[in-house]
Amino acid sequence: MTPFDLLLYAGVVFGWSTSWLPLKWHLGVVAPEISLFWRFLMAAPMMFLLAYISGQPTWFHWRLHWRFAALGLFIFSGNFTLFYHAANGVASGLLAV
Repeated sequence: MTPFDLLLYAGVVFGWSTSWLPLKWHLGVVAPEISLFWRFLMAAPMMFLLAYISGQPTWFHWRLHWRFAALGLFIFSGNFTLFYHAANGVASGLLAV
């Protein structure tokens, strides 16, 4: 493994092992849907910057946006909303698993 591979691995381990922290910080203050809205709103500019730096396309035909909306609704929004609601009754250690 190259040092870059190890760096990527460490980044993934750090990201997933601390992902439950923002979730616990958000719970109880506002509705989970509002927390998710702000979380994705803050992540969007970072993702556009990452796509721009890596040379990925950031413009797509308008017809593809329906597919993107469906993916966002069913894969991300629904999953995260249910996860946030479930986190209200589960110990934080189980959220990391």
